[in-house]
Amino acid sequence: MNDSLVILGRQPALGLAELERLYGADSLRPVVGNIAVLTRDASEVDFDRLGGTVKLAKVLATSITPHGSQLCATSQKPYQTK
Repeated sequence: MNDSLVILGRQPALGLAELERLYGADSLRPVVGNIAVLTRDASEVDFDRLGGTVKLAKVLATSITPHGSQLCATSQKPYQTK
């Protein structure tokens, strides 16, 4: 699995538009509110170029529960907050 979890800033729609422009709409999946999954490895994401994304994490696992999908992600250097 090479997905990344992104936490968008105070204007999530602008953050999504920025990610769609840089990585394509096909590689972006909004999850809820200001959270989205990007189908790129976190090491491939140019975090310094993203103004509308405040956190970036590597997705470790996805599980399906009776209440829906759950993601397990980690944020390590260099995938820090701004």
